[in-house]
Amino acid sequence: LQVDIWRDGRHWRQRFARGAVASELVDLGPTDRRGTRVHFLPDASIFDRDARLAFEGLSRRTRELSYLLPGVELVVRDEREGHHRVHRHEGGLASFVASLNDTRVPIHPQPIVIDGEHRGVRVQAALQWTSLYAEDTRSFANTIATPDGGTHVAGLRSGIAAVVKRLDREVPRRPGSKELKLRASDTREGLTGVLSVMLQDPRFMGQTKTRLADAMAEEAVRVVVEQQLEAALREDSGIARVIVEKARSAALARASARRARERIQHSHRHQDIDEEAYKTQFGIRSKNWHQSAEWIANDGLLAAHAAMCKVPPTAHLLDVCCGSGVVGHAFKDRVASTTGLDITPEMVGLSRERLDKVVQGTVFDLPFADDSYDIVVNREVMHLFPRPQDMLREVYRVLKPGGQFIFGQIVPFAAEDAAWMYRIFIKKQPLLHHMFMAEDLVELLRSIGFDGIETAEHLLWESIDVWIDTWETTRLHRHEIRELYYNAPAEVRAVHPFEITPDGHIRDLWRWVIFSCWKPPVPDGVLPPATTTGESNADG
Repeated sequence: LQVDIWRDGRHWRQRFARGAVASELVDLGPTDRRGTRVHFLPDASIFDRDARLAFEGLSRRTRELSYLLPGVELVVRDEREGHHRVHRHEGGLASFVASLNDTRVPIHPQPIVIDGEHRGVRVQAALQWTSLYAEDTRSFANTIATPDGGTHVAGLRSGIAAVVKRLDREVPRRPGSKELKLRASDTREGLTGVLSVMLQDPRFMGQTKTRLADAMAEEAVRVVVEQQLEAALREDSGIARVIVEKARSAALARASARRARERIQHSHRHQDIDEEAYKTQFGIRSKNWHQSAEWIANDGLLAAHAAMCKVPPTAHLLDVCCGSGVVGHAFKDRVASTTGLDITPEMVGLSRERLDKVVQGTVFDLPFADDSYDIVVNREVMHLFPRPQDMLREVYRVLKPGGQFIFGQIVPFAAEDAAWMYRIFIKKQPLLHHMFMAEDLVELLRSIGFDGIETAEHLLWESIDVWIDTWETTRLHRHEIRELYYNAPAEVRAVHPFEITPDGHIRDLWRWVIFSCWKPPVPDGVLPPATTTGESNADG
């Protein structure tokens, strides 16, 4: 390795090999140049003979440095292939953020630039929030990249959280919006940031220096960021508002993915259902219902529902919110009769091709007597209702004692992908209210009085391009759904399988959970109330 240094009017050179000095520092004479050049070759006695330097990787690194050192020209030259690249950026970290956001949609026009010093630590940062869900923060200490973050990143996040939370208490809320307590992570949703600190004798964790461990850096960054970010946002109330609203939106999405029992306990106000919205949407969807998503008529998924059936063949079945009737039809060979109910006239017409009888009506006021049916089935509607427990109480009412309830629902793989899935589904389906975890639904069933709860899983690949190509999903929301997949954070990718093909097609592996539960039988010695059969009641 040979180092050439042009400094203070002199040209200096020194060589190194195998971790040791290979020559004295030599003065090569006067010069009017300034700068440093490093020339090196891999040592064949150390590296594999087929090892090759990655030009693209070196070029990316020098490009990063050109943003960290604005005005400095950095050249990386590949003498093997005879080409080189020159990196020079006058805009510093603001230009770095702008380049990262080149294909993203910022929610405010220019990055917020921070530059200050605290107790001998120089702090520089550029911050710009976007319409995306994931945070993208790049950090450096003395120009060394720290991909694992560290104390300086902790200081940045603390400073941002303190400022945005303060402004959240001051910025007026939109009429009718909920007041939710912000978490620190809410304040960074969609943030693109670059942070650089310069300090004496920095301490890193690990030989590769991927994480800064200097306590002084945390305090310095927090103080400088908090002071300058708050000043910038108070100077421009428009930017402050959009950043606060972004954080509030993140908090709302997180709250909507909470456990069902928490939602139920704190839901005191009855929310009316807009029946016309359901009729309009599903009336239009009925024209190509089976082609609008893989799951709707998938034989394997329908068979997984039917496999949970444990009632005798003399049983009478009710399919609520039956759509085209495919779920109830999957049980045809296992029960004596099938009745359907749907709110949409067009769906009632479709389901009559598959079920014995179909009634138009609402699941919140089933037109059947108590204890009418031996088995009730349903699929993928629970998350569309603000108070799904109201539907479940009606299902419980019309079930005979000892009757079975079977339903299927798409659920997240883990807590890590719940809020991400909610964002996708709410953009696809404006009627959505919840994104339940499987354990949420178990608790909800128990709260109604069901017991003997069992579950089965069925994984199904769904074409997202087909699924979002529907009337209720706007063109903008289709674009935003794709962006949520393209920019899914690492914690989501770790638990939630999906594929993006080279041509941009998206396939998602959906986790279906089929639930089976029972209305407890009447205790021995207690006579049940006299009721007619489900078939005769289906006439209304």
